[in-house]
Amino acid sequence: MPHISKKKLKRKVFLKIHEELFRAIARARNSQKSSRLLAELLTPTERIMIAKRLAIIVMLHRGHSSYRIHTTLKVSPSTLTRFSRKFDEEAYRYIQSVFSSARSTQSGGFWDELEKLILMGMPPIAGKGRWKFLFKQ
Repeated sequence: MPHISKKKLKRKVFLKIHEELFRAIARARNSQKSSRLLAELLTPTERIMIAKRLAIIVMLHRGHSSYRIHTTLKVSPSTLTRFSRKFDEEAYRYIQSVFSSARSTQSGGFWDELEKLILMGMPPIAGKGRWKFLFKQ
């Protein structure tokens, strides 16, 4: 969980910093520059957290079940419930529109491949040894 200082910024200062953040993101006009910006700006934990949040939204958009999302991304049920509720309230309309566009349907293969990659490490659904992962230390 990220730590936020208890000392509050003045609203005017916060808005100025917020505006500069978005300008920096807008200036990174290609994926290579964006990747470098995020690598320098965010910690590895923050990058994972943001990537998982985006993946939750994309998987909900693609109609995956809560159980599938929970097991694939290893997110808590409460996190998934919170995102699911916001998704149902159409809080992520812009993100959904990005992944609904013609360009992103071509990248749909990326999400399919990512899901396959993540599921490779999961235990078998049935058969001998399917519960061994519970006893690993």
